[in-house]
Amino acid sequence: MSGPPSNRASPGFWFAIDARLVLPIGVLVVGLTAWLVSVLGVAGALIAGAPILLLSPRFRSFFRAVYMVVTCAVVGGFVSALFFGTGSSVVRAVLGALAGFVVGVTLAMGTMIRWHLARTRPGPSA
Repeated sequence: MSGPPSNRASPGFWFAIDARLVLPIGVLVVGLTAWLVSVLGVAGALIAGAPILLLSPRFRSFFRAVYMVVTCAVVGGFVSALFFGTGSSVVRAVLGALAGFVVGVTLAMGTMIRWHLARTRPGPSA
């Protein structure tokens, strides 16, 4: 039995956004973060998070893959900005973690794409 159409957006609407739109926006935001916040934090986050992104199709749990990518990016941004940055230690730590979080969210989008593609591609035909 169906009722009258609702004016509310379906919950699937938020997940139906095309990755071709999201990833360029994420790259733009990462570039702005490197320019405005901390180049060293962004570089450290990319160095720490990219290997996990490349290994993400091997994870069984999607949420564990995303969690690992974001955590490694935040830790990488924090550590690199703290050890190699200039200025007060507290400011370096906070800005490095912020840069790591921004990079981690963008890498999480790549993780979602790689994890989905690994599970939807057809196997080799016999």
